[in-house]
Amino acid sequence: MSQFKIRNSNEKGIALVLVLVLSVIALAMTAALIFMLTSGTQISGAQRRYRTALEASIGGSDIMYQVIASRIDNPVTLATEFSFLSSITVPTSQACLNNKLLLATTSWASCAAAQKNNVN
Repeated sequence: MSQFKIRNSNEKGIALVLVLVLSVIALAMTAALIFMLTSGTQISGAQRRYRTALEASIGGSDIMYQVIASRIDNPVTLATEFSFLSSITVPTSQACLNNKLLLATTSWASCAAAQKNNVN
């Protein structure tokens, strides 16, 4: 009979160790699953923000192209469209900048004077 009791007490210890090991494995699997879910959510959020910024930049460039294309025939309108440039400090003369924005390359007369004065 004493052999029975020793055997039962050993089986109880083994069962406890087995349950603890299985609990650790289940906890590790659950932690890995939660980590993968949060990583996937962060990655998809970053991709969504990237796509939003990309679409906004494409839309902005399309709008600017349409504004410039619709006013290219009328330089006076184009000059008023870019009148905000007069408040920006640029390393070249304003006349040269206006010529480069509004005229063909062969018509950049005021840029030659700016280059002579080293105002580029």
